[in-house]
Amino acid sequence: SDTAKPNTSTAKKAAPAQSQFDISMTHYNKGIQYEQEENYVKACECFINYTDVSRTIYNAKPTESTCRNFIVGYGKIASMHKKLNNPEEAKNFYRKACHYAEDFLKTHSSSELSLVLSTYYSFLADCQRDDREYDDAYTNYMKTLNIRKKLVEEDNSPLHNKRLASSYEFVGFILYKMEHYKEALDNYQTSKRIFEKLIADNHNDSYVTNELDIVNKLLNNVTERLSSEVASKADILEAYNNRSYEKCVELGETLSMSSMDSETCYAVFDSYESLARKHSNQEAISYYKKCTTYGEHLLTLNAKNTYRQKLSLVYHRLSTICKDQGFNSDADKYHEQCLALKRLLI
Repeated sequence: SDTAKPNTSTAKKAAPAQSQFDISMTHYNKGIQYEQEENYVKACECFINYTDVSRTIYNAKPTESTCRNFIVGYGKIASMHKKLNNPEEAKNFYRKACHYAEDFLKTHSSSELSLVLSTYYSFLADCQRDDREYDDAYTNYMKTLNIRKKLVEEDNSPLHNKRLASSYEFVGFILYKMEHYKEALDNYQTSKRIFEKLIADNHNDSYVTNELDIVNKLLNNVTERLSSEVASKADILEAYNNRSYEKCVELGETLSMSSMDSETCYAVFDSYESLARKHSNQEAISYYKKCTTYGEHLLTLNAKNTYRQKLSLVYHRLSTICKDQGFNSDADKYHEQCLALKRLLI
């Protein structure tokens, strides 16, 4: 649920602003009523009106309080769109909320507004996670995490620590989805330590207990996954060393490429190359293409010249076969990739 609410202290301002504030809060309260009735379309209309009036108040007198109010409006509009199953609109309004909060914080210091910003970055990341936009979700969860780290440095309160622990949990979850299991493990462990410290310091409640249970389950999942990957890597290397290339690539496909070290990746790369040389035409092309995928990843792990030279040769062979098959545009593309690697060897 939304943690941010309008700052009603604006009601103490001068009469003209008071009048506009009353109008804005009428829209806001109607929006809350419609939301409780699950009439999200009407609620959204009310929150749009609330935001428009709040923006007018802010433009007349830009303060932390008036800024916070119209940013909360964007957050409520986003929330209604999410409930209406309009994810793109929800993301759009969460981005607006984050943009205006960031813009204000460039010239002002406000722990309260920083907390609001962290909340909306997290909500935006939730939407992106649901849409499997994992890279974007990771970026915004990390923004949330970094803000909450600073808030804990400023005020080491139980509430800020709960939010920080949750952020580590969310970052861990998205890293798990991205198949970065070791990094996911590190974040889950940090989340667990913070939750356990809260309990040890007698700041236990149902939220902390429930979240700690969830984190422990997530830790078990990622630990099991890492254990299975260690076993898989050993099996891949054993198959490669025994020249069982088909088994090696079969095992390689069950392992996430992002979790491979250079030795394992090279084994799969070289196995695909060996299989390609045993075939011709379309089958060879298919094997060489898979080979280049692992070869390119291998260079991100270890860009030594031996690997560059071998990958350039794979591109040369792929280009030659494509040309023989009449795939001239593909042949030219692979030839250029071959030359690009060779230039790096000079």
